Formats: sequence, structure tokens, C-alpha cells
Amino acid sequence: ATIDVSGLSMDDASKVYNRSEQIIEVSGTLPKGISSVSYTGGITNVGSSTITAKFTLESTKNYNPVSDMTAVLTIIPKDISSAVVSFTGYSNNKFNYTGSEIGDINSKLSVVLDGYALIKGTEYICEFSELVAIGSYSETITGTGNYTGTVTVSYDIIQKSMKLIVEEDNNTGNQQRFTYDGTVKYPSYIVKDENDNI
Repeated sequence: ATIDVSGLSMDDASKVYNRSEQIIEVSGTLPKGISSVSYTGGITNVGSSTITAKFTLESTKNYNPVSDMTAVLTIIPKDISSAVVSFTGYSNNKFNYTGSEIGDINSKLSVVLDGYALIKGTEYICEFSELVAIGSYSETITGTGNYTGTVTVSYDIIQKSMKLIVEEDNNTGNQQRFTYDGTVKYPSYIVKDENDNI
């Protein structure tokens, strides 16, 4: 017997990249005589692929073969505009002023979209200027490969808050002493931070 598949269809389609293999499925209710459908040609990354639907018959003795159906699936890049951008280990995207370039600003960049950390160079591109001066800055991150669009991140270089320690400059280990000679004497001191930076 010949199976009527006029109620089935399979049309070309576009889907957004989602990190998983995707297919186009046959639409409609499988008629009597077809037990299942299997698919080949699934695609994960941005591009196009022909998806083929193959039908399994309930009985090869009672039914004539059913021709495969095909359709072209195109995967389009996902927009990164909703990505969460931060700098690992730095609260509120703030860097302490050091007097030199903030060397790890690029390596600490984190771009997370839908719970996944995007890979620099493969999934996004951005190169931060190695800035020195105190101030507020912003950079644009651009999706590439399976991603498109942009997202902007703002960050600050701020004055470092430090605890200053003042102590007598005394290399001998003894308290500084002066002999009275009628003139004003001024003891010398060392000013340093908690890391012994003078």
C-alpha cells in the first residue's frame, strides 16, 4: 500500500546559534504506516546544511517505501548585546592606580552570555588600551565567529586607598638623640605603606 504523506512538510529555516546541534523537523502527524522519523545533516555552527528526514515504516511488506524529505537549515550568529562583562577579581570594574599600565586588564576580562564564558579571539574580539591615568573609560566588545553584535563595558582607574605608616628613620636601632647647641633640631622620619613601599 502507498502511504499518503500529503499532510507532512519540511521547509527551509533559519535558527540562532545555541551551542547545540540543530535540525529541521517534519511538520504534521505521521500517517498510518510510518512508525518514526530520523534526521541527518544536523548543524551546530554558523552556516548552512541540508537536513534529511528518513521515514521508518511499520512494515516493509505492507507499505511501499516513502521518499526522504529535505530542507536547508541556516544557523545565524547570536547577538552578544546582553552579555555580562566584568573583570575577574576586581569589584565593580575598578582598578587601583599604580602609576604604570594596568597590565592584567585584558587577561581579567570576562564575557558571559547565557551562563557560558565566551572565548576571546574565537567568539569575541576586544583589546583594551593599557591605560595609566586615573579616570573613567569604556571599551567595545565585538562578537565574532558564532556571535555578532557589540556590548560596551565601562571601568575606572581609581586612587589607591592605603594606610600610611610614619616611623623614625633610625638605622642604628636606637632612639634619635641630639646635643643641645641652641638650635632647633628636627628628627627624620620614613613614610611608607603597609607593603613597605616608601
